[in-house]
Amino acid sequence: MSLQELLAYVRVLRRRWWLVVITILVTLGTIIFLSYTRPSMYRARVHFMVVRPLVGGVSLYELRAPTSREAINYTRSNFLEILQGGVIAWRTVEETGVDMRGDDLQRSATIEESKDSDLITLIVTASDPDEAALLANGMVQAALKYYGEIQAAPAVNSRQFIQQQLNIASDELRQAQRDLTQFQIENNIGMLDTEITSQQSLLRSLQLQRDQAEAEGQLDRVAAYERLIAQHERELQRLVSLNTQYVMLKAEVGRAQSVYNLLLDKLTEATLKENEILNTNFIQVVEPASPPRRPMAPLSPKILVVGAIAAVALGIALAFLLEYVETLRLELEEKVQEAPVTR
Repeated sequence: MSLQELLAYVRVLRRRWWLVVITILVTLGTIIFLSYTRPSMYRARVHFMVVRPLVGGVSLYELRAPTSREAINYTRSNFLEILQGGVIAWRTVEETGVDMRGDDLQRSATIEESKDSDLITLIVTASDPDEAALLANGMVQAALKYYGEIQAAPAVNSRQFIQQQLNIASDELRQAQRDLTQFQIENNIGMLDTEITSQQSLLRSLQLQRDQAEAEGQLDRVAAYERLIAQHERELQRLVSLNTQYVMLKAEVGRAQSVYNLLLDKLTEATLKENEILNTNFIQVVEPASPPRRPMAPLSPKILVVGAIAAVALGIALAFLLEYVETLRLELEEKVQEAPVTR
């Protein structure tokens, strides 16, 4: 841009300065009028901070790793994203019963993060001071609950899957126990190992008594003992023949019992993990929102400054536009005057 062009622009502004002034006055007057005629608005603030990370894979039976700054920052970022989302706004409106749309609440809520600390401030603007405080506190609680539900989803899925497998294992265990009991009833036995041991002990006792009677020459007693020994030997053989099937049935009961116990322990762990995530307060509310005593200032200096800058820019643009239009008008008049008159 040459110096002559710059001087030309300055001359235009000097001639049209009144247009810039009028634009500024009209703009600022409109801002002031609208600011003082609109209903009073109230701002409620709730201060909170993320004190620990919340992850769905935390083990309940192992030592926790030290809380890292990266994990806390990750949880903090995720939580703030959820807090500013439309889901939380609509949930808060439904749970508090405030007559407001979720979209309006989402637009009226702002978040301020402290640069010198971990403190976070949620600011909610409403036309009623009590509603402003209710909405601010409600949004934090709704976001806390919703984030917990999201993080607990893996534990919930695991618990549901384990519950299904536990039901199957319970049916298998009951069936294995029924098969073993039916086998014991049909063969008139209890604990087969105990009965075999008992028969063996009884046979040794009868054999000793038979040998003693034989040594004493009591042939009648020897014959009686022989019959008893033969009878118990047959019973022992019968019991031994049942041992293979009995061991298999008992092993099946033991296996089914082990699977059932394992799944029962896992179900307990998954349930505890789910409850831990849903009920853990990883957010510490430092200062809950209370109804503001005074409404917001009707006029913000920042708005005046921005309005003045915009008015100056608009006034300058109008000045040059008016100058351009007037220049075109003068050129057209000159051309009309210079054109020859035709008869």
